[in-house]
Amino acid sequence: IDESEALPAIAIGFDSQGRDAYYDPPDRYSIKSPGLFAAASKNYSFMGNLSFHGGVNLSLERNDGDKDLNLYAGLEKSAGRNTSLLLEYDFAANDNHGQAIGRGRGYLNFGLRISIGSGLVLGINLKDLFQNQRGVTFANRTVQLDYTGVF
Repeated sequence: IDESEALPAIAIGFDSQGRDAYYDPPDRYSIKSPGLFAAASKNYSFMGNLSFHGGVNLSLERNDGDKDLNLYAGLEKSAGRNTSLLLEYDFAANDNHGQAIGRGRGYLNFGLRISIGSGLVLGINLKDLFQNQRGVTFANRTVQLDYTGVF
């Protein structure tokens, strides 16, 4: 459902792809797939663009014994014409019981996006700033290059 002036955009869907490393057992990725999800987003004009996002999901990766619903929230703030700052928090309520990889702190992630040309965006990410995953001593760092356009 598209965003209107009064209501947020709403999406309902399914995503079965987990993220980062795969562990067997317990037959899951470091970050569980969202599974069934519902998400909402609302954008505002505030010194550029300001966007709020939130959602709930039920992952089908449940072999670790944690079958809880999960919540997540995020925001994005533009900083000039070509730069955006992102902050997201995944409560990881479905990753803190049984054979969970998480320690119950949730996943706090930070990102920086810089538009570097026609459809090209450079992303720099710091993931798991709360060191939720066992064995993590510093945030996971990634660099990504995204292209949006037509070949």
